[in-house]
Amino acid sequence: MTLFHFRNCFALIYSPYSTTYKYSGLSESSAFWKCVQPGVTHLFVQLCKLRGVEFDWKYIQMSIDSNISLVHCFVGFAQVWMITCCDLHHTQRPAVLLLMFLSIYKAFVTETFIHLCSLGSWTALLA
Repeated sequence: MTLFHFRNCFALIYSPYSTTYKYSGLSESSAFWKCVQPGVTHLFVQLCKLRGVEFDWKYIQMSIDSNISLVHCFVGFAQVWMITCCDLHHTQRPAVLLLMFLSIYKAFVTETFIHLCSLGSWTALLA
C-alpha cells in the first residue's frame, strides 16, 4: 500500500511537468507560454485532487493565516532594523516604536477587534 501511495504521489507531482515538457517543443520564441503551461497543468491537477474527501476550507484558511504570519515576521525584522539604524530621523522614531508595540501585541489587538466587531473567521483574515 505504501509503494502504491508513493507511485501515486510521484505521478501526480511529476507527470504534468513531464507531459508538458515532452509535447511542448520548448522554443525560445515562446518561452513565456512554455513556462506558464506547466503551472496551469499543475494547478489543474491540484484542483482535481481537491475534490477528495479530505478537502476542507479550513486548510486553505490556515495556509492564508500562515502566510500572513510570515509577512508579519518579516515586518518585525524590518522594524528592529529601522530602530537600530543610525540614520532614522528622530521624528519617525515614535511611529516606528508604536508600530513595534502593536506588532508585539498583534494577537491581543486582533482578537479584541474580532470580538468587538463580531467578525467571522474569513473576515478576520482581512483585518
